[in-house]
Amino acid sequence: MDVRQSEDGSLLGVLTNANLREIIRRWVRGFHAALYGEYLPANATFATYPPLPEGKKVESQVTFVAIPDAFPEFVKELKRNRAASNLDRIVCRNGKCRYECVWSQANDGRWICIYCLDLYNWIDLGDPRNASARGCVGCYRRMAGGVPNAASTGTRLVFKFKNASPFDPFAE
Repeated sequence: MDVRQSEDGSLLGVLTNANLREIIRRWVRGFHAALYGEYLPANATFATYPPLPEGKKVESQVTFVAIPDAFPEFVKELKRNRAASNLDRIVCRNGKCRYECVWSQANDGRWICIYCLDLYNWIDLGDPRNASARGCVGCYRRMAGGVPNAASTGTRLVFKFKNASPFDPFAE
């Protein structure tokens, strides 16, 4: 943990030297094994977007990294499939840990698992004055390709659904 100065001069608490993406990926591999009864190797292809704002240090200043365009698209796909009751889900720790996912085809036709993870409402941990609050979303692809047996695949139905919070996969 460190304290840095933001672009507007305010002080920020900064988590350094912690690979949060890899920690999240380890949990996702565990959820994959629990849901589908198969091992997801460490060399599976991942795109992981943690729930905390990310920044780049330039000298003594921190500049925030923009939220990638894929982030709200993943949130939309998850919410659309939740509205259709079409998600694979694990809830544990008295409801304080929630994991949901759905298998969808990427633009290139390959199957990816789009997921969201919430631990103790960690969306509230960011600094809303300097960066948009966001949940944790991402996707991964099995090296073998395809979809695991008994996995939920994305609905092709087109319908309206609530999406008031495009960066919070668990909000309506």
